[in-house]
Amino acid sequence: MNEIIEVLNHESINLYAEHLVKELGKAFRENGSASAGLEVINDFLKKNGIYNPGMVIIDGSGLSPRNLVNASGIVSLLLYMKNSNNYAHFINSLPEAGAEGTLKNVFRGPEFEGRLNAKSGSMAGIRSYAGYLKSVSGKELVFCIIVNNYSGSSGNVTRYIEEILKEAVVNN
Repeated sequence: MNEIIEVLNHESINLYAEHLVKELGKAFRENGSASAGLEVINDFLKKNGIYNPGMVIIDGSGLSPRNLVNASGIVSLLLYMKNSNNYAHFINSLPEAGAEGTLKNVFRGPEFEGRLNAKSGSMAGIRSYAGYLKSVSGKELVFCIIVNNYSGSSGNVTRYIEEILKEAVVNN
C-alpha cells in the first residue's frame, strides 16, 4: 500500500486515487464501490476531527467540479498525519521540492532543498500545494495554499506561491 500511495502522490495518478477509494470500500465496508470508499473517508475525517462543513468529497481523484476542499481541512489532515504512526511513510510519499514527481520543476531554489515535501493539485484556474516545510530555524511548518479562479498564467501563480513559501522558510 505504501508503494502505491507513493506513486500516487509523487506522480498524481488519478486512476490510482479512484481505485484506492474503491479498495477502502472493499476493505472496510465489504463493498468495493466508490460510494462505500467515500463513506470510509468521510467517517475517518469526522472521527478524527478533520472534517468540516466546507468539505465535500465526490471522488478519489479530486477532478469532480463538485468537490470542495479548503485549506483548514487540508491542514487539519496534515497535522493529523504528522502525529500519526504513519507519518514517516506519509511524508516519504510526498515529492521533494525541485527533485521529484510533480514538484520536480518547481520550488528549485536552494532555500527549499531538503526542506519541502508537498502534494500539488491543479485544474483550469486552480493551483494548490499542501505539505510540510522546514524553516531555516528548524521549525517544521504545515501549509496549504489554494488559489481558485485566477486569470493569467499558472506559472505566475506558482511563482507567487513560491515567494510566500520562501518567506516562511526564512522568517520562521
